[in-house]
Amino acid sequence: TPVVGGMSAGPSRVSLQRIRQEAEALIGEVSGFLSKEIPPLQYTPLVEVSNWVSLADRGYGYTGGDILINGKEKVQVRDFYQKFHESALPPSYTKHTLYGKEPFMVGALPRILNSGSKLKGSAGVLLKKLGIMKSRSTYMNNLAQGVEILFSIERVVEIIGELLDIDLPEGQDGGITTEFSPVAGTGTAAIEAPRGMLVHTYTFDEKGYVTEGDITTPTAMNLSDMERTLMVMAETLIKETPDIKPALETLVRAYDPCISCSVHIVRL
Repeated sequence: TPVVGGMSAGPSRVSLQRIRQEAEALIGEVSGFLSKEIPPLQYTPLVEVSNWVSLADRGYGYTGGDILINGKEKVQVRDFYQKFHESALPPSYTKHTLYGKEPFMVGALPRILNSGSKLKGSAGVLLKKLGIMKSRSTYMNNLAQGVEILFSIERVVEIIGELLDIDLPEGQDGGITTEFSPVAGTGTAAIEAPRGMLVHTYTFDEKGYVTEGDITTPTAMNLSDMERTLMVMAETLIKETPDIKPALETLVRAYDPCISCSVHIVRL
């Protein structure tokens, strides 16, 4: 269980070895499945991402580094709220996050667009085969998620190998923690969740208690871009057919928002 300063207990070597074996077996299975012929994606020219945002470090991953915008502009995580602005927009109270005054996308596709060239192993080979980096279509997000699943499985094998090479505490009596002393202050941190960049800001008092907190979720960041692409697609498709609902629902799921997942408002 994660605790402040580390983990409450260390994994057993037996469980690590078992997980590594399972992960190694999955690499070929997942790679083979994703390498099969994929049918042409419809509507892709209509829904290209205008701005893409993710964390970017020296390698491909989900932690560390600066915020990278469109593969060019870098912003330190602590300056997130200077470049990105969150507000509730009518007609609802749902919060939207904008890059300046523009919508943007976070998630697997932005991570691939910003850092895909750093992917190695089977995931790197699969990425080149699928041609995701040649397209900015929102529909490519689901394929990008598939590539990241393969990347993550390969990383599991690598990380467990590193853990097995060290004398790791095991069981409930083998917590892996770092000593710390509470201090008053405010801090902002970001991590790449599967759905996209997740930003947390907290203010602590001198005893280490949280006095203020703000969380900006991937879905809040994607909402404005989702609305933008939905409008473009609706205005275009309605000229061809009145039955545009399936296409719009597919587009929503391409963003993988927590809303449709948690309350099941979209059924495909």
